[in-house]
Amino acid sequence: MQPTYFASFLLGGQRGDLPLVSDALEVIADWIFNNRYRPLDRPVEWPNLTGPILFPNGEKIQLLRLTDGVGDSLQACAIRYEHPDPQGRIWRTDCVVSYSAEHEPSVRFAVTVSAGGASEREYAIRPPTTRPRIVRSMLDKFGAREQYALTPKHLTIKTAEADTFAAFLLDPARTLPLVFVSRRNEDEAILCDPADLTDKLVGAAYVCVADSSNLSWALTGHISNRLNAYDGTIRVYWPKMTLNDAPHRHRWWNKRQLLDHNRRISDDLLRIVATASVTRHVSGLVRWEDVERENTRRTIQRLQSTGAVAAEISDEWFKQYDIDLAALSEARKERDAMSDALLERDEDVRRWKQMYLQALRNQSVNMNEDTFEEVTIDDATGAITLAKADFVDRLEILDGRISKQALLFEEPELLYAAFKWLATTYRDARSGVQRCSDLDTSCREACQFHYSAHQSDITMSMFPADYELNYNGNKIKLKEHIGFGTSTEPRHTIRLAFVYDETTNRVVIGYVGQHQATRKSN
Repeated sequence: MQPTYFASFLLGGQRGDLPLVSDALEVIADWIFNNRYRPLDRPVEWPNLTGPILFPNGEKIQLLRLTDGVGDSLQACAIRYEHPDPQGRIWRTDCVVSYSAEHEPSVRFAVTVSAGGASEREYAIRPPTTRPRIVRSMLDKFGAREQYALTPKHLTIKTAEADTFAAFLLDPARTLPLVFVSRRNEDEAILCDPADLTDKLVGAAYVCVADSSNLSWALTGHISNRLNAYDGTIRVYWPKMTLNDAPHRHRWWNKRQLLDHNRRISDDLLRIVATASVTRHVSGLVRWEDVERENTRRTIQRLQSTGAVAAEISDEWFKQYDIDLAALSEARKERDAMSDALLERDEDVRRWKQMYLQALRNQSVNMNEDTFEEVTIDDATGAITLAKADFVDRLEILDGRISKQALLFEEPELLYAAFKWLATTYRDARSGVQRCSDLDTSCREACQFHYSAHQSDITMSMFPADYELNYNGNKIKLKEHIGFGTSTEPRHTIRLAFVYDETTNRVVIGYVGQHQATRKSN
């Protein structure tokens, strides 16, 4: 199973104001059994389940309890909820509520969402665009904190609080990312919906909104302007931030990205926050596996004390248990150490892709470093949108001919490079501006796509939907195409079919999708 989301926080808005583990368990039960999208009948034996409960539609629920062994008060409870989806994947959500008296009494909630295939077939597990409802339910019911208080609403930061806010950013005790939303200089506008941001990131990040554009100016006295957010832009600040951090470590969204109606910044933020959260280190965290192992240890201990098994056998069990526990502890240390490395690698990859994209655009649209606006492409939709803008006089990408599967392609920089090749090398060759003796080799070198100049008339007549279109009142055939990949997996395979229009001197792209139909594929 691949983790896709994790959140954890202490319950209770104020120290000392603690709910019982059993109270939190009821909120989880309400989330599971009163779900309007997937209603389930609450088992009569809940919450004293002794084994997994299976439901007709493939859902499965398990519950583990851990008591203090003295008064049998509940110390921890772990609930595992699994269900299939229409794509054949299995989704697993682990909710754990645990009580600790170490240092000071506290009750911690943690939720981990994972996904995997129900068979040996590979499935695309994409970062989430929604968070589990249980996160908001817990926070609304009991209040929450993680060093600092967590709220279901964004925080408004006043200009006079610039020094306090800067200290908050740089506080080494801050363990959650912080999203700062600045205001536009010209009209004090906010270029996103902070309520949407907060709802997506509740329990996993702080969302802070400037009360005016003056806050960004005031922050320049505390942090470098290279690390600031200003004029309506947004930046996410990761924990362990320092004044010497490279700017690209803390992701920044410019105004062009925020004003793009084809993307939701809240989805972008949830994607990167969720990606980083799965390796987040939380001191004192109890997971499903911890409850399971502790119950196993207690079972072995009970069998040994009652003489139900031979002492030498139970000693071997304990020895193996200690080995497994040590291996688990070491694995968790390695995973925790991965968190910062993973974040740095993600930002480095993003930066290299941005530099590659900048070089492509400098060559094709005559931009230079002084006028270049920082642009990244996060998906195939972004590649198509940017290509339309950059090559508006050279390409025409027909919206109605773009399949939904094409938007799953996971090499958007290469897709942009393919559009660039069509708008430059291919167009110049067809128009007679610049001869190209081998279009296939040229295409492979430019974008790793392969070029095909012909398709049989029989195939095109058999499958007109893929090879013909009405354009400017004429029926035209799409004989040529370029493509990447050979599988049927849309993440790794895409085709662009096109025709050169001599009248407009533009390349008309009339098919963006998977393999075009052929007699072999039908």
